Amino acid sequence: MILVTVGSAEQPYTRLLAAMDVSADRLGEPVVMQCGQKPYHGRHTQCLGYLTFGQFHRLARDSRLIIGHASMGPVLVARRYGKPFIVVPRDPAFQETFNDHQFQTARALEGTSRMIEVVFDIAGLEAAIRRAQAKADQGETYEPHLRREPLIAAIRAAAEGREVPGP
Repeated sequence: MILVTVGSAEQPYTRLLAAMDVSADRLGEPVVMQCGQKPYHGRHTQCLGYLTFGQFHRLARDSRLIIGHASMGPVLVARRYGKPFIVVPRDPAFQETFNDHQFQTARALEGTSRMIEVVFDIAGLEAAIRRAQAKADQGETYEPHLRREPLIAAIRAAAEGREVPGP
């Protein structure tokens, strides 16, 4: 199952939802979309409105890949469950957001992991989905965070009252 999330912004993200609905019957698996505050009635997708934290996490855990707007919440959830994540930033030119902060976030995410792909032009979404499906099929997962282990060691040392190791 492919999970699509557009968050809870007041502005609808119909462009992404419609693109997913058009592609869904060619992707070989169900597409479940968290559609935000404005209902969307797709022909080939299941649209859910508001999701609780637990519902969203269950869907993310059970999905093969996640597609979403450029927000850190879905990025962190995808990483937590080892799912490929496709970022499709909301565009203020389409009244999907109030400024270009989504583009800034998407640019910051580019190249941070082989599991995260940014799609600026929605025409490239289906090809990105196929690449993400291949990663899921091959069992790929996220690279270790290079600063994670030293950070954990420093927190552990501080909590135990030992000298915090240097960089």
